[in-house]
Amino acid sequence: MFLTQYCGHNEHIIDRIKDYLYQMEKTHQYEGYEHYNTMVSKRSGAHLSALAGAILSTQALATIVGAVRLVLDHQIVICVLAVVIETSLILVTANHLRDR
Repeated sequence: MFLTQYCGHNEHIIDRIKDYLYQMEKTHQYEGYEHYNTMVSKRSGAHLSALAGAILSTQALATIVGAVRLVLDHQIVICVLAVVIETSLILVTANHLRDR
C-alpha cells in the first residue's frame, strides 16, 4: 500500500513538471510534446494498470508464501489471522489503485 502511495506521489510530481513544460512551450509559442499531449483526448493509462497489476500480484504472492510457511510450522490460527489481515490490505490497495 505504501508503494502505491509513493507511486501516486511521483505521478503527481510528474504532472506538475508536465504543466510547467506546457507553460514554457506556451510562453515561447512552441508546439512541443506537452502541447501535443493536451490535444490528444484519449490516454490509455496502460502503465498505471500494469503497475497496479504488479503491486497486487506481489502482495498476493507474499500472502500465499507467508501462509504456506505458517501452515508448515503448524501455526494455523496465526495463518488465518495473517491471511485475513493481508487480504484486507490487498483490498484496500486495490481500492486505492482503482481511484487513480
